[in-house]
Amino acid sequence: MQADILAAGTPLSWATYFSSSQTDEVTIRKDSDQSASIALNARSDAFTGDYVLRLTVGSAGYTCSGNSLPVHTVEIPLQILPPAPNATPNKFVFIQGYAVFRISRVDANDVWGYAISPLYSSYQDIRVGLRPRLVPWS
Repeated sequence: MQADILAAGTPLSWATYFSSSQTDEVTIRKDSDQSASIALNARSDAFTGDYVLRLTVGSAGYTCSGNSLPVHTVEIPLQILPPAPNATPNKFVFIQGYAVFRISRVDANDVWGYAISPLYSSYQDIRVGLRPRLVPWS
C-alpha cells in the first residue's frame, strides 16, 4: 500500500507533510476479512491547506495464487490544519464526504474504525448501514 499527497494533481514530498511511512507492505490471506491501515502523522511544521490523499493498493509485481493483482487507487480530500496547542482531545479526523464505517475498537477516550465503502459526496448516495449520529459519552 502506498500513500501520496497531491496539490492540484501534482505529487508533493511526503516527508515535508508526514512523519509516518509512505508505504506499508500488507499481506491478506485469500478469503479473509482481515483489514489493513496506514498511519498519517502530520508534521507540526507541515504546510496547512487542502490536499488530496491518494492511496494505491496492489502492484503488478504482487500476486495472489499466481495471478497478478490489479492496482486500486482512491483519492480522498485531506485538510491539514495548524496544530491546536493544549487541545483535548488532540486526535481527530475530518472526512470530507460520507462513507459507511465499521467501528473496530472503543475505549474511554477514543473510537477506532475504518471505512467499508467508497467515499460519497452526498449522504443520499449511501444505501446501506445505520443512520450516522454522534453520541456523547463521558
